[in-house]
Amino acid sequence: MTLHQLKLLCAVAEHRSLTQAGTALLRSQPAVSLQLKELQKELGVVLYERFGHTLHLTDAGHTLEQYARQILALVEEAEAAVHAQQEGRGGRIRIGASPTPGIYLLPLILSAFRQTHPTLALTLEVGNTNTITEKLLHNELDLGVVGGTLTSAALTVIPWQTDTLVLTVGPAHPWTKRKSIHPKELHTQPVLGRERGSATRETYERVFVQHGLALPRTIEIGEGEAIKRAVEAGLGIAIMSASSVAREVQDGRITTLTLKGMPITRPLNIVHHKDKTLTTPLQELLRQLQAQGSDL
Repeated sequence: MTLHQLKLLCAVAEHRSLTQAGTALLRSQPAVSLQLKELQKELGVVLYERFGHTLHLTDAGHTLEQYARQILALVEEAEAAVHAQQEGRGGRIRIGASPTPGIYLLPLILSAFRQTHPTLALTLEVGNTNTITEKLLHNELDLGVVGGTLTSAALTVIPWQTDTLVLTVGPAHPWTKRKSIHPKELHTQPVLGRERGSATRETYERVFVQHGLALPRTIEIGEGEAIKRAVEAGLGIAIMSASSVAREVQDGRITTLTLKGMPITRPLNIVHHKDKTLTTPLQELLRQLQAQGSDL
């Protein structure tokens, strides 16, 4: 049983003629007759009968016609839904981001995008870079914005912007009045940081190794906001994204310093699976992110 055969049956029910049904569907009368005979053979029933020059559906034909019209209506609904999604009038985009872009950079951009796509379901998942990239590889997310260097050949990586990392201390810390310190001085202080797998931690540890310096002993605190509160309270110091502490610096709750001779930066990238189908709204979001990235 095919959709084409169901359309022919409905046309016969409407026009009561094989010829007129074929004309309505741009098919010849013999082609219509052949298709309906194959349908009757497959089902093992008679679907229509002829009285003079007029065709009438049998009881079995009427029953199948009722289901056929429901099936064809669902097909039209499905096609409309798919087209609406492609045009940005429906569907969803699942976005994943590491904490810095996910918490401090993306919300305003996504809010603006949402205003032009009110029927589109947007979800934003925040996690460390390793978690987000794994979900992209398994098609659990459509798009990612993450820090660090990505090496998977299965991912398309689009450079977005450069994130600067700074040393942060609380308002009562003795280094507050200083502009910079030597990296070796970090070993005299408890350094607070994220878990391994965090792009921020991997970035500053890689820079220390590149400069031939011993890694600072990191006390792991699993969440960026908790690290900031701990720095404010004087529990330790931390190397964090300048974007993530901008408000605290403005309010005087945190002071930032640079490390002498050792600037620490990392790329923030837009990422998607290389085989991902880029729907129209997903392409529009990509364009908006790329346009905004250079301005941030």
